Amino acid sequence: MMSQSSNVKNFVSSEDGEEFKELVKKHYKGFVHVPARELTPPSFYNDAKKAFERLRDANYYHYDVVMAGGKHCSRTFVKRTLVGCPGITYKYLSLR
Repeated sequence: MMSQSSNVKNFVSSEDGEEFKELVKKHYKGFVHVPARELTPPSFYNDAKKAFERLRDANYYHYDVVMAGGKHCSRTFVKRTLVGCPGITYKYLSLR
């Protein structure tokens, strides 16, 4: 456990200014941080809605198939999609 008198931070936030910007630039290539005060609900939600619609229109959503109890395969009631780099392991319900 870290001592309260230590100068080491447990986390860095956008309020840390240049330190935050440097860490994001170095370790999170392509990450974009938009301060909450700059998010206006109409523009943010409209952009998010358009992004999900583009994923839907491109058929990126698929049903999962599960074998509950190890007997019968059935598809789930909801569609899901994976967003990220190809080849990265996805683990869901102990399946890969």
